[in-house]
Amino acid sequence: AKKAYFGILPDGTPDLKGLTAIKSNAPGFIQNVFKNCVQELSAVKNAEEYEQAKTKITALVENSIKDLHDRKFQLTDMIFQVKLYHDPREKQAAKVLPQPYQCAKQLIDQGKQVKERDTVNFIKVKPFTYRGREFTVKPADQVNSSLEINVEDYVRNLTTALNQTFQPMGITFQTQTVPKITDWLT
Repeated sequence: AKKAYFGILPDGTPDLKGLTAIKSNAPGFIQNVFKNCVQELSAVKNAEEYEQAKTKITALVENSIKDLHDRKFQLTDMIFQVKLYHDPREKQAAKVLPQPYQCAKQLIDQGKQVKERDTVNFIKVKPFTYRGREFTVKPADQVNSSLEINVEDYVRNLTTALNQTFQPMGITFQTQTVPKITDWLT
């Protein structure tokens, strides 16, 4: 298993390894939220400051989720960069086409050369039908408006990436709150 952790060195410098939120293929939006959260922890010197930092991190993430819902982001900050580990032409017959290969298919259909080991840049969009199949991404340069973005996918990616790091600290981020039947009983 690969190591995935973060810590704060005595001089306040974050030490980050293998975390989903900082991987090179993660969108800039997610990376920036994560870096801002870690920055809140980097100045902590005692238990009281630690609790204050946890409160600030929660607020920071809630504001970021609100920004996603309000579409207050740059399209360039939504780009996933993923390396293709298989020949995209061979993957096209697959029953379920992974997102990087959905992007590759669209690029190939435009006459672009895309091959194994290439990196594709895509943005997650609302599901659409492409040549009889349901696709959920578009090449980054083909997304023209934030209205095309599948915001819930980005909220889910953000909360999943952050929960990996912050759950051990007692901070959990929800994608959405689902009412329970007991909420209605009095």
